[in-house]
Amino acid sequence: MRWYLLAVLALPACQARSADQGAAQPLPRQTTDSNSAGGAVSLESVTPDSVRFAPNALHELVLRGRFRKAGEALHEVAVGPVLFASVPGNADGTEIRVTLPERYAPPGGGPPRPLMPGTYDITVRVADRTSNPVAFRVLP
Repeated sequence: MRWYLLAVLALPACQARSADQGAAQPLPRQTTDSNSAGGAVSLESVTPDSVRFAPNALHELVLRGRFRKAGEALHEVAVGPVLFASVPGNADGTEIRVTLPERYAPPGGGPPRPLMPGTYDITVRVADRTSNPVAFRVLP
């Protein structure tokens, strides 16, 4: 029961992406160059690049790249099926931090689901610009 409370506390910060029928939908991948309006959004690295979940575990992910500066715009960060909305960048727009819970809210409701072992793309989106994907692994 303890993991459920932890997951519920983490759920407001993240939610699964969903389509009309509740199926996971990838965000469109639109990379931009630095000459476009608003500048480019690019993801260079994710630290750590893999995690192994233990019961009740949370992992902070540090994303580095070219993002919007704090106060300019909020980002959406997608880690596989998990979507973090309204995430600020740091003061110079080079870093974003998110806390990845062991469980996430599935599309359409229901009990929290574990983030299963596998490789997931991480992308950062702001307005109509989406970064390049960077691979991230959840270890068994």
